[in-house]
Amino acid sequence: MIKKSKEDLKNFSEDKLREISLELADIFSGVRKGESNFEEGLEKLLLRV
Repeated sequence: MIKKSKEDLKNFSEDKLREISLELADIFSGVRKGESNFEEGLEKLLLRV
């Protein structure tokens, strides 16, 4: 699984990976503040990727 994940990283630019990680951090922050649901936020993020 790790090998496949590393291979899939080649499909994304460094900027895109940074954008995704910032979106994930925003989702987590919203959940901690009680503003959103983690599962829904993660699903929306994954559907955009």
